[in-house]
Amino acid sequence: MVAVQLQHHFFYGAIFTEDQKDSAAELAFKYAVYRLNKDKVFPRSTLVYDIQHVPRDDSFRTSKKGESQKHPSRGSFQ
Repeated sequence: MVAVQLQHHFFYGAIFTEDQKDSAAELAFKYAVYRLNKDKVFPRSTLVYDIQHVPRDDSFRTSKKGESQKHPSRGSFQ
């Protein structure tokens, strides 16, 4: 008998403006994902973040980045 423990990866995306790169908000998002993984809140799962940066006044590019982050294996909040 062979026991196999499956590891699941869940992707969570965030979009920040270019001037928010390495900001407190972005670091808080990264830290939240880190703590959820470290504390094993989801024991057989690993959360992976996908952070994208866009120009502040470019809603078209922002919507395109958001669409690129949507994927069947990725979590999305609406």
